Amino acid sequence: MRFWVQKREEDPRGRQWEAVAAELGFAPAPDLAERLTEQFDLGGGQLAPIYRRADDGPPQIVAFEHVVTRAGPLGRVVTWRTGVVVRAQEPHAPVPLRASAKRHVVLEGLTAGRSGAERLDCSEDPSFDATVSVFAREGLEAGPLLTAPVRSALRRLLSSTDEELSRGSRGARERIPRHGTGPAPSVAIGPRNLYLLLEGENPFPLQALGGAIVDLLSLQAALTAATRRGGAR
Repeated sequence: MRFWVQKREEDPRGRQWEAVAAELGFAPAPDLAERLTEQFDLGGGQLAPIYRRADDGPPQIVAFEHVVTRAGPLGRVVTWRTGVVVRAQEPHAPVPLRASAKRHVVLEGLTAGRSGAERLDCSEDPSFDATVSVFAREGLEAGPLLTAPVRSALRRLLSSTDEELSRGSRGARERIPRHGTGPAPSVAIGPRNLYLLLEGENPFPLQALGGAIVDLLSLQAALTAATRRGGAR
């Protein structure tokens, strides 16, 4: 009689997360699922895995994956979201703002209109203005935060993650310009939180996650310095 032994289901993505978490010194944190869902409106889908900085910081760092599956006219649509949250003890921004990789001006106008925000003018830094868009409801208070170090950190973070996301996108395969493909990587800046959202039709390459976290920490340090000085562009 032949006995068949069912093999354990393979989870290569889960193993990739485990390897990256071990390299970064992160520990599993499934207990944060409810808090993350409420704070960042992550309703629906699968929120796993979740990892946090093992030594509890400061700053606290949490990284997670959120996979949402929807049925559409063309069949099943899967959206992969990789998120990183950095929470500091000391406030690093007096008002909230959001920065994202540059997209078409019409799309940016729709985004701003839905949130009641305005796109901040950064024309004094053409290279930044061409690659990054910053939105805020309180533009006068948010503008001084965009110091040269903050702009440099934002540009490095959002350009590099946008490049990683674009490599496996449908637009890349069809030779559509990068600025026209898919949701833009974004970072929401709150008084103590930074929330990096990387969303696409394919998973974000985890080998690039460590670099993104380093850039996010550089942004947090630059924001803290700008807030202490009162902002000087």
